[in-house]
Amino acid sequence: MASHIIQAFHHLKKADLHLRLMGAESKDGLGQKLAEQYLKKIDWIKTDFFSTPKFTDEVRAGIRKEWNDDILVVDNINEMVSLLSPEKRELVETIIEALIRGEDINFEGNGTE
Repeated sequence: MASHIIQAFHHLKKADLHLRLMGAESKDGLGQKLAEQYLKKIDWIKTDFFSTPKFTDEVRAGIRKEWNDDILVVDNINEMVSLLSPEKRELVETIIEALIRGEDINFEGNGTE
């Protein structure tokens, strides 16, 4: 469930970003009016989520942290990973799984200077 909540807010924040850009590009036009309308709805969803007692303080704090983070980092990581060979993608997956488990990761040189 945690992954779905994070993904939902990731997409919601991206929608927020794109609507703000649309509004800025259409200053005083239809795009700005629509953006403002939909941004209010996104703000309502965000406010409702953060104020509901259905989720723990820890979950809400995690989503707040996610909301305040650079939303494009995940997309950038996905783009870079797609350029790797299948073997290196598996290595990245292993590293990510270790990080999620809280393990420390140390990198050493490959012997070439």
